[in-house]
Amino acid sequence: MKQNASWKKALSLSAGGIALGTGVWTYWENRHPDITRYRILSARLPEEFDGMKIVQISDLHQFHLGTKQSRLIDAVKKEKPDLIAITGDLFDPDHDGENAFDLLRGIRDLAPVYYVLGNHEARINNLPDFLKKAEEYGVILLRNRSVFLSKGNAVLRIAGIDDPAFRKSKKSPESGRVKESLKKIRDDSGKDFYTVLLSHRPEHFELYCEEKIDLVLSGHTHGGQFRLPFIGALYVPYQGILPKYANGPFQKGRTTEIISRGLGCSHIPFRFNNPPELCVITLVKEKK
Repeated sequence: MKQNASWKKALSLSAGGIALGTGVWTYWENRHPDITRYRILSARLPEEFDGMKIVQISDLHQFHLGTKQSRLIDAVKKEKPDLIAITGDLFDPDHDGENAFDLLRGIRDLAPVYYVLGNHEARINNLPDFLKKAEEYGVILLRNRSVFLSKGNAVLRIAGIDDPAFRKSKKSPESGRVKESLKKIRDDSGKDFYTVLLSHRPEHFELYCEEKIDLVLSGHTHGGQFRLPFIGALYVPYQGILPKYANGPFQKGRTTEIISRGLGCSHIPFRFNNPPELCVITLVKEKK
């Protein structure tokens, strides 16, 4: 009996130690972003933009990465970006947004900051107040429109579309709303400039391919938030179980899509086996 009691005690202590170790590891992992680097080669990229570096920030939600986002700001600063792209869910309903404003204050002098809205922003009642303050920090808001960057005689287009949650309609499915937004940015210019599109939703990849977008930066998925070894993401909203578009690059024709696993959490306040991610994208002129 004493031997059985000793075994039970040992097993209980082992289980407690494993649980504690897993909790500490998860806490640390949730607050130290990974940096994933991509080199995007394209013969269509103007020579003048060869080597342009973009840092992508996505799905911050209410998360904090260091005091006043110091850990995140330092990570962005070390990359010396030419452009910073925020691909939605910077703000959350029922939060004052100060964690996001801390980030914007810290990055506004590092590079131009472009921002598109995600599905969580669509649920914020006083969103105009948030966006006005963000623009006071120099953020360039892309709501179904484009801006054009010039170097010498070369032009590169940065475009952005709202999340389809901003235009809920029983008559029009999400794909239809995305198509309408893409048509608006297509009409921005009659010329076929190399285009970087910021769009929160990655699952509309085929539509981006139809529009022959060169590079799409998206988020939304949190990489599934919970990931298992050899399996990956378990679930993503709007895609369901074992989603196809959860993270990483996809390529078809001339279109490449990069899906950030994002930085924060949504309804469940932690991530598992899935550290926050900062994407660093370098555009490279492909020689013929």
